[in-house]
Amino acid sequence: MINSDIIWKKINNTLSKEEEVEFSKWIEKKEHQLYYEKALQYFKNGSNFKNDEINIELKWENIESRLVDSRLISKSSSKFITAVAASVTLLIISTLFFLNLKQNKAPLISEAVVEPGKSKATLILDDGESYELSQNNNFNFFSGVTQILNKGSKISYIKDKLNNKASLSEEIYHTLEIPRGGEYFIELSDGTKIWINSDSKLKYPVEFIGQIRNIELIGEAYFEIAHNSEKPFVVISGNQRVEVLGTSFNISSYEQDDFILTTLVEGQVKVENSLNELNNTYLKPNQQSILDKKTGSIKSKNVKVEEYVAWQSGWFRFNDKPISQIMVTLARWYDLEVLFENENISKKHFSGGFKRYDSFDQARNIIEQTGEINFKVQGKKVTIL
Repeated sequence: MINSDIIWKKINNTLSKEEEVEFSKWIEKKEHQLYYEKALQYFKNGSNFKNDEINIELKWENIESRLVDSRLISKSSSKFITAVAASVTLLIISTLFFLNLKQNKAPLISEAVVEPGKSKATLILDDGESYELSQNNNFNFFSGVTQILNKGSKISYIKDKLNNKASLSEEIYHTLEIPRGGEYFIELSDGTKIWINSDSKLKYPVEFIGQIRNIELIGEAYFEIAHNSEKPFVVISGNQRVEVLGTSFNISSYEQDDFILTTLVEGQVKVENSLNELNNTYLKPNQQSILDKKTGSIKSKNVKVEEYVAWQSGWFRFNDKPISQIMVTLARWYDLEVLFENENISKKHFSGGFKRYDSFDQARNIIEQTGEINFKVQGKKVTIL
């Protein structure tokens, strides 16, 4: 058995020494060599698999069933079962939406190119002064003993290691605003690392002075919290409060959403309704809490965390999601205005994944190959047909 990520890394020449050994053993079998050659063909030429080639893939069902969770296959009518089974193979190399794949690709309505988002943000200081941040806008200044350095696509708050005492008598807060079509990475003064998604806002102190490390989030961010058993880390998102000591997790808390999703990758977190501390739950890795903004109730469930944190590593992953929800995610990243021709189209479900940094055309082409919907693209306005 081999992890699909290793195949992807091999194609991109990013295997570690250990993974190279694993791949070398796997590729010794003739059927694996043929599969890898087809994977290379797909990545070089796009989704130009012929039907007879797809039928060959079905012979490898036993191999693929160990690599792909069958729950990832979308809802489909029985007449498309063969096509869906074939597309399980394509999901292994993580590039193709695989719901109801048909022989004829839907015609493209527009050749407009919508570029992906990029690293950009606005830093707002406590006095209201602001700085535009981007990969090419490097600068640094000091606040007390803390150096604030923006370099590349990262802003860092670097506290003087020789001075362990806080230099400020009270916490001074900065705000990092990420526009639609943007993202940014920040390292706080305690060493906590945060990847902030598009259309989001993070409020945090220059230095943590009190016994609790408090920050506020609107939107979505992925966290790797620096461990400090004496100072718990708390993230406030609307009426949700998440408390941790040191862990990795993702919070999605957009103002227009009905729910706040907290997904735990490592460690343990306590999620509670900030309006009612008795309403809480503890999460373990691979679990997610869902806070209903209207009722304040909190539920938890087991999830595949990759779907919820893939954006942080450059991918979009969707598991049986309605196209309406998928397009909300894409609209934030590509800064699009999305319209549906009718409500029934918006309810169609899809599964799969594609690269976050590809143009919108790539995502559109992949979805259109399902034969379920078409796109009409006019600049930043997208109509789903």
